[in-house]
Amino acid sequence: MTKARKVIQIGLPLLLLLFAAASQASAAQTLSIVDSSGREVTLEMPVERVVALTSESFDVIRALDALDKVVGANKYVVEDELLYPGCSSYTNLGSSFSVDYEALIQAGPQVVFTYTSSPKDILEKLEGTGIEVVRFNFNKMSTYEDEVAKTGQILGREEEAQQLIDFYEGYTGTIEENVATSVNKPKVYLEADFGGGKNYVTCGEGHGHHELLAAAGGENIFVEVNGSKDVDPEAVIARDPEIIVKYRYPAPAGLGMAIDNTSGLEAIRQEILDRPELQNVTAVKNEQVYVLTWDSTRGAARYFLALGYMAKWFHPELFSDFDPRATYQEYLSQYQGVDIDLDEQGVFVYPEPEIVAT
Repeated sequence: MTKARKVIQIGLPLLLLLFAAASQASAAQTLSIVDSSGREVTLEMPVERVVALTSESFDVIRALDALDKVVGANKYVVEDELLYPGCSSYTNLGSSFSVDYEALIQAGPQVVFTYTSSPKDILEKLEGTGIEVVRFNFNKMSTYEDEVAKTGQILGREEEAQQLIDFYEGYTGTIEENVATSVNKPKVYLEADFGGGKNYVTCGEGHGHHELLAAAGGENIFVEVNGSKDVDPEAVIARDPEIIVKYRYPAPAGLGMAIDNTSGLEAIRQEILDRPELQNVTAVKNEQVYVLTWDSTRGAARYFLALGYMAKWFHPELFSDFDPRATYQEYLSQYQGVDIDLDEQGVFVYPEPEIVAT
């Protein structure tokens, strides 16, 4: 009995050491993150196979030089040779609003990237498959950096993620620092079109496009709106905006970069200027009405365009030499590897503000 107890006494520390080592190894092979829906997700590492159900997530993956991990993408990536050349070979999974789940499961990803809001049934559809879902939007200034950093962790691209964040902070920081020097913020009515073609739809707190407006130094006349909603024309008149900005979905020609003239955007602007009910509104009387393509408001740093142009319209005295197009050109070349000359292809706004060299 004594000898047996001695063997157990000697062996127990060794077993504890082995157990501790096994636990450390197991911990090192998993990563737990909280996604933008507030859901904690634990991933088996390393992650080598991913699906991008949103164009924004694909853009970030491409910016982090991790396309070798992509096994499927949404139809907007697969079918667009302009912004996504060479991507037609990826498995086409439809869209985040209409997912081809059979194709998704067959592609065998470890992780699916999608929006916080859609598809709503994805967890149920993928239950029991071992496929994890990470919900990142990449379309709000308040969460963009956190989402990029976590994506870098997931893909083993932390250094590349920090480079993208530094680039992003340099651009947005310049705008916010300049805006902070102004004591006047113009009252702005932001009119949105999410595809229904309706007028008098706007965005307020909690919406990414409100964040762009505020960061550009504008005062949203409907700041109290939660997300987006229809508003009464009389409410617009009563709040008398000094500037009106409208964006249209979809962009007049796909992704907003194949447009070779401004006629579509001019027509949208003229429709606003001609509305009988708005003729006494300050923005209309002074013709301070501007139009953005919807794509220039989207996430994954494409909203550099909307942010930059809004800043120029709201505070022309502060941003006379600021060139949003040039920064977006740098982003496309350096972080997307896309060879597009924006001087030849790319109508994003109307009217285009002047760039004054200093």
